[in-house]
Amino acid sequence: LTAIDAKELDKAVRVATVKAVDKIFKSDKIRTEASERTLLKNLGSWYGQITLARNIPVLAREVNFKAMLHDALRTGKLIAVVPFIAKILEHIVGPKCIFRPPNPWTMCQLEHLLTSTDRKSV
Repeated sequence: LTAIDAKELDKAVRVATVKAVDKIFKSDKIRTEASERTLLKNLGSWYGQITLARNIPVLAREVNFKAMLHDALRTGKLIAVVPFIAKILEHIVGPKCIFRPPNPWTMCQLEHLLTSTDRKSV
């Protein structure tokens, strides 16, 4: 995608990825089937590669981490959502990545993860 420099194609791929994530997230299978959770993790890794790794922000209107975590906590899908978000955030490690900590957006997402996992243990 980077080689052909097609902004419209990049956006279409991100939109299609978000739609696939939404479809899997809404399924009850992610609570019980490891293959569904693996697919969600792979989509998270892919989404991180096409966004954060290329210094493109993850917009809340596309993937709202806080809302996903809240909904997952309420519906018992935290087992799938935390790895999904972690896979996206794995792509903030590059030396030229503007989202590396202490970036405020990144720190906020990490705080959301920490808060939701702390509540689970309570």
